[in-house]
Amino acid sequence: KNQLLDLLPNNAAAVAALSFENFASYQREYETLLRQLNRSDKLLLLKDQGQRYKAYTSWVDTEFGLALLENPGSDWAKSSVGLIKFRDKRLAEEALGSVAQPDVVEYDDFLIRKIEKSAFQIVFGRIFKAMGTCYYTTYRDYVVIAPDMLIIKQFLNDNRGGRTLNDDPTFASLREELSNKSHV
Repeated sequence: KNQLLDLLPNNAAAVAALSFENFASYQREYETLLRQLNRSDKLLLLKDQGQRYKAYTSWVDTEFGLALLENPGSDWAKSSVGLIKFRDKRLAEEALGSVAQPDVVEYDDFLIRKIEKSAFQIVFGRIFKAMGTCYYTTYRDYVVIAPDMLIIKQFLNDNRGGRTLNDDPTFASLREELSNKSHV
């Protein structure tokens, strides 16, 4: 079940969410697909960089997704937020901390860090294309990533203020009709 839908801000315009039972199996199947499409070179290069690859994969649990947020501008990618469920918060923070910039921004009770030249797109696919340089924090059982720190802050504000799709009656009725399995 895609639990990340519970956290999406009410200004989400579109979402792609994937859930799976085992991330290692998912990664093997994803790599097989990339090989068939002759697009596995970046993933294989990243896997050769063992520690860097583990920084993006060692903590992943059972789902990830990306939401495009309503945006008055023309570049939707700059108004996106990604969520990746983690197995262990400490492990996720340590692993991502190994590839993040040393600077930490404190926002209320949350720590926000920046990753230059992230590998989210390589590990999780093209939906994370906008996350080349990104910011991240942890919220509940998820790593939250966005191409702009303001989106992270707005995400946190929306969730703490009860301004999520889950609190919207129209979305709640639509969600009842969605499959419990992965969907777009």
